[in-house]
Formats: sequence, C-alpha cells, structure tokens
Amino acid sequence: MAFAKPSGWKLFREALLEGTKDIEIIVGLSFWITDPAVLEEWLALTKDGSTQLKVRVADWSPTFHPKVIIARFADGSSFAIVGSGNLTGGGQYHNIECGVYLTQDDLIDELETWLGTLKGAPLSKQIITDYKPFFEKAKELNTQASAARFTPSLTGEGHWLRDAFISQFANFLETPSGQDALRSRIEGARQVRKALQMPSFNFDESGFKHFYTTPQFGSIRQAYYTNLAKNLPALRRAMSFLTSKSVDADRLNSVFAGDHAVKGFGTNQITKVLTVYDRHKWPILNKPVASTLARYGYQLDWSARGYLAFSTHMRDALGTLGVPDFWALDAFCEVTYHDLQ
Repeated sequence: MAFAKPSGWKLFREALLEGTKDIEIIVGLSFWITDPAVLEEWLALTKDGSTQLKVRVADWSPTFHPKVIIARFADGSSFAIVGSGNLTGGGQYHNIECGVYLTQDDLIDELETWLGTLKGAPLSKQIITDYKPFFEKAKELNTQASAARFTPSLTGEGHWLRDAFISQFANFLETPSGQDALRSRIEGARQVRKALQMPSFNFDESGFKHFYTTPQFGSIRQAYYTNLAKNLPALRRAMSFLTSKSVDADRLNSVFAGDHAVKGFGTNQITKVLTVYDRHKWPILNKPVASTLARYGYQLDWSARGYLAFSTHMRDALGTLGVPDFWALDAFCEVTYHDLQ
C-alpha cells in the first residue's frame, strides 16, 4: 500500500490478527501521509511473536504508489485485488475507488513475483523516528491549507520543503503516468492555441467554448460561461493585452481587477492562457496547484503581484532540473491533488 492510516488498518486488523497467518506488508512514506501510529503498531507486532508479520518500507525514489492485496489460503485457493484505494478509511470505505478482483493463478503468481522485486528496508524504530518530524510538519501544513480554504495571504517562498518538492516532481516525470499526463497537456495546449487563435486572439464563440471545455490545465466553472460568452470582444482585448508585451504587476492587475478585467475571467483562466502562451515562463494557478504546494509549505497569494512572485519562485525551483516546464508542474500537481483526496 502506498499510504496507511489507523482508519484503514482498523478495518483489517482484527481479521488479520486472528488465528495463524503469515502477513507481509510493504508501505510507502511519500508525501508523508502514512501515519507513524500505524508503523509503531506494526513494529510492536513484529516483535511480540504473536503473529508472523513482516513489514518493509519502500524506497523513496521513485514514488511508491501501488495498492495491491494478495491472499493465499491453506486449501490452495487465492485472490488478489489491484485498485486505487490506499489502506486508509477513505481508500477502503468512504471514497469512490475502483479495484479489479483477480482469481487467475498465473496473474496472482505474476503479482507475487513483482512484489518480490520491490526494494525496501525492514521497518525499524530508527525509520519511524526519522520519519515522524516530516509527518508532523506535513500534517500541520495540511491543516493550515484546509483552514485557509485556498486563500492564503502569504507571498513568497518562506520555509517550504523545496528540495523534497523538486525531488518528487522529478521522480513523477520519470513515471509512465507522469509522461502520459505531460503528453495530454501538450495536446491540450495545441487545442487551446487553435481555439483562441493565438497570438491574434480572433476567436469566435465556438472557439471560446472549445477553450472553456478543454480539461487540461484545470476545469473552469460552468456558471461563468454565459456571461463570458456575451463579452467576447472584451475577452479578446484582455487576452491580447495580457500577452502583447512583457507582463508586469500593473499589466496583470489590469486583467485581474482593472480596466481589462472581465467578470468571470478569473485566475484559473488568466493563467491558463498565460501558460499555454509560454510554458517555460508562466505557471497555471488553480486549486490543485495551491493544494499540492501547500503540502510542501508553499503559501500562495492569489493577487497579481503574488502570482508574479510565485512564477519567479517556480522558475527558480524547476530551473534546477533544466528548463522550467510549467505544463509538467500542472500535471504533477493535478495527479498529486487527486491522489491525496
């Protein structure tokens, strides 16, 4: 399991610890979601001799993200479940998840072979001790982000977990899901450019509707569409103004809340236009991005000036990996955001 919490473990605990069973668990610590309380209970169980329990902690790199259950019985029968649910109350009970139930021996054998190839270290007191401060910090930051309802007031980098963010972002881009998500955004950007007729922005209502419903770089609330569709000339002017010259705080603020502002044309849409226009300079700013970065301690200011500061910080951070790619950043934040729900 990628992540484990007491709320998920308690659903299995009694049944698993009854009678005589061999239990092997491999768990991940990425994103500091797995609760140390579960790790401590597992460690105690491995030492008291009352059950045959072995626990391994997966390597940090690349990100460990599978959710697999394999069960073999004394009579020779077996099954496996491969799905999306973590060993959490949400993953096993509350969330909408999906899993495939398998009974074919060859598939189960293949899964067990795969399990044997996974790298990890035996769970130890030292691992838990080293991990706890990161878990507590992430828990605190997540609480702050939830309380702020995605409207934090701080501008700037502050004391955020920059190195951890860069490391996990880089790992994500090496995975098949990361590569697929980036390819999807490349195609989405192509569609947006065509729909809006960049850089002239001579789009009609059909083109604007296509832009509005393109899912890449964040969905846009349908409630705003009717008003925006009635103000296409103003939208064309705003987008042209936004991209015609070097963007500074005054130019951005004019589109955010000044002379070029259009009701309903908010941060998500403004930054969607900017990132498609220049993927190496302008990041998207939406709920998944804000939520994901909050877990690393980066607090966002949603004003024009705050967005410029955010863009500068992200260019600096991602620049350590080469040329900053903000389409890749959006892919990482969206996948991470949905994984954490």
